[in-house]
Amino acid sequence: MTPHRLGYTTLGSQRQRPASAGTHRSPTIRAQAEASTGVDLYERDADGRIVDYRPEVHAYGRPAVIGDWYVFAGDWLTRHDDEHGVGRARVGYTGQLTSLFDGWAAFHATGDVVAVLVADHDADRARFRNRYTRDGLTPARVEAEVDLFRCRLTFDGQVLVWDDRAGAADDTCIAEIRPSRDGLYDLTALDWCWEPCHPAICDRVVGDPPPAVDLM
Repeated sequence: MTPHRLGYTTLGSQRQRPASAGTHRSPTIRAQAEASTGVDLYERDADGRIVDYRPEVHAYGRPAVIGDWYVFAGDWLTRHDDEHGVGRARVGYTGQLTSLFDGWAAFHATGDVVAVLVADHDADRARFRNRYTRDGLTPARVEAEVDLFRCRLTFDGQVLVWDDRAGAADDTCIAEIRPSRDGLYDLTALDWCWEPCHPAICDRVVGDPPPAVDLM
C-alpha cells in the first residue's frame, strides 16, 4: 500500500476490473466546478483540448492544500437530472486532504462521517440486490452480482473492513482500516476515485464542511 499515491487506482498495481465503486473517471463534477468558478481545472494542448487534470487545482478554484478540510465526492455519486444536463453529486463527505495524485484525492474522515458513508454504501448495495432479485436471480447469484459491482464495506467494532475480493477477482483486495489516535480513518485503501468538490454542487453534505467560499 502506498499512501503517498492515490490508492484508488494504484493499490499494488493497475487493475482492470468492474467498477465496484467510484472507478469510472468522468469530468462531470470538475466541469460543474469549472463552469461555476471560471477556473480551468484542466491541462490543455495548443488547440484547447483537455489532455489531463490539473491536480494542483481543486473545485474551490484555488490550489489544494494538504492538511486542509474539504468536501469529497466521486462520479459514482453523480447524477445528471437537471434541465441543462449538469452533473451534481448526490452526496459529499467532509474530510482532511492527505495527498493528491493525477487529480484524485486521498483523505481522512471522522468516524461519524465514515459511518454515514458505510450506510450510504449499504443502501446502494440494497438497490442492486433488489434489482437482481426482481430479475429472478437466485439468492446466491444475487449476492455474487452485488459483490461484483459494489464491494463490501463493514465495521468490525471500530475497524472498517473493505472487501473487494469478488469484484477484483483478487484475494488480496481486502483491508482493515483502524482509526488513528485522533479518531480519523484513512480512506486510501477503499480504492475509489475521490475528488474535492464545492459543497454547493452536493445535494447532501456529510460532516461539517469547510467555511463557505463565495464562488457559486
